[in-house]
Amino acid sequence: MAIFSLGSLMCALAPTFASWIGGPAISWLIGARAFQAIGAASLNPVSLAIIMAVFPYERRGAAIGIWGALSGVAAAAGPVLGGFLVQSFDWRWIFFVNLPFCLIGLVMVALFVPETREKRISRRIDVPGVITLSVAMFCLSLAIIQGNDWGWSSTAIISLFGGALVSLILFIIVEIRVKEPIVDFSLFKIGSFTSSSVATFRQLGFVLGVAILISLFVGQIQSNMQQASNNAIQVVQKDTTIPAQFHPLISNGLKQANTNVNSSNLQTKSVNLAQYANNAPPQFRAQARASLQALSDKITALFKQAVVQSFETTWLAAAFGAVVGFILAFVTLVFRRKGLNEQQSGETVEADVARIG
Repeated sequence: MAIFSLGSLMCALAPTFASWIGGPAISWLIGARAFQAIGAASLNPVSLAIIMAVFPYERRGAAIGIWGALSGVAAAAGPVLGGFLVQSFDWRWIFFVNLPFCLIGLVMVALFVPETREKRISRRIDVPGVITLSVAMFCLSLAIIQGNDWGWSSTAIISLFGGALVSLILFIIVEIRVKEPIVDFSLFKIGSFTSSSVATFRQLGFVLGVAILISLFVGQIQSNMQQASNNAIQVVQKDTTIPAQFHPLISNGLKQANTNVNSSNLQTKSVNLAQYANNAPPQFRAQARASLQALSDKITALFKQAVVQSFETTWLAAAFGAVVGFILAFVTLVFRRKGLNEQQSGETVEADVARIG
């Protein structure tokens, strides 16, 4: 939490560091965000560890339930609060707002969280596991981020996905063989543990799915609209129904046009080239206007097709996520029933032993 607090303060003061020390403010902001992410990545597991240390066994379930509910509320309220702060004050306040909450948290930890040490637990670091898992996450993240820019079927993206898969397989092999793994896969033999893990993964997928789909759509629409603009320029250059002097005018207009699309102009994206007919001689204006209108319809169709393709890609990704969610829900149900059966079987055995005794 201290690292996260310091990182938030550094993010808010990035322009100040740039003016004092030098360098672009965005570089200071990126570096501060990377430092902040180190603390943020530790908050989730550390908070659960604090719950396990502070609350007795019979109250941990309720404490974890409250923790999960508050996490959901924070995930829903965070974007709203951030938008309000940026709109009403300044972007730096989305980082300043973290500081009082972190300060309160640090004080409460110092007052109420006891120091716990487990001497039987080894402090060795699973270096091969850390390396293979880090490589897998790096390759997967980079492939998802750069997929639209580099092309999903490009050699670089396919290689990154392949590297992520190979690294993940190596991670599993390493974790099975080492004595003190990061992930003890033997725990998945317990039905209740497997069902709860799958349910947690499915829940996180649903929470983060919307953000992933929005990011996918924005990247896809930018790429498709740029490609539609290039295709439209080629159509103009190959068109023989309009005077040749119109070709550079229309091509330059398409190059300079803003092809970024948002929710406010998706339905109004159209091209009207009939205005260029006024540049033709009076006796040819009517014919030029008709030819330019036909060309406008072709170009408009290209842009509309780009928007439709972006929606189709996003819907396919959403459908894939839904299928995965249903499969995980089924797996969760199966393992939950298995865990209940094991529990009932254990209770039956204990009852039989008690009866014989």
